[in-house]
Amino acid sequence: MNEAQLDNLNQLTILTAEKLPSPQMQLAVNVPVYAEYDNGNIFRFIEAFTKQTASPESIELLFIINNRVEESQARSPAFLENQHAMEAVRYVQGSSSIPENINAYRTRVLKDARSKRLNIHCLDLSTGGIKKIWVLFEI
Repeated sequence: MNEAQLDNLNQLTILTAEKLPSPQMQLAVNVPVYAEYDNGNIFRFIEAFTKQTASPESIELLFIINNRVEESQARSPAFLENQHAMEAVRYVQGSSSIPENINAYRTRVLKDARSKRLNIHCLDLSTGGIKKIWVLFEI
C-alpha cells in the first residue's frame, strides 16, 4: 500500500469511527431492497422489527437500497419508490416529518418504530459509496 492509500485509509478510519455501533450491538440485519415500498414490504419489515424483544441498542436493521445508477439518473419509478422507503426510514430516525399520503397502518408502524428509537438505517447503493471505496483503495 502506498502513502496516498494509507492516508486515504486513515481518513476513512476517522470517518467511520464516529459511527461505530454501540458496544451492546449483538445483531445487524441487512435487507436488500428494491421497489419494496408500494407493496408494503418495508413496513412489514419495520413492524416485525418493532416487535422484537431485544434492547434497541443490541440490534440494527439496515436496508440496502439497490438503486441502479442509471435508474437514479432517469428518476425511474423504482428509483422514486426507493426514495420513499428512505424517507420513511429518515422519519424513524427522527430527521424528517411523517411521509405524506400513507395509510393509517403505515403511519402507526413508523410512529411505533420512532417512539422505540429503533436502529433502522438505509444504504443507497446508487450514491456510489461502495464503488468510491473500491476506487479509493484500488480494489
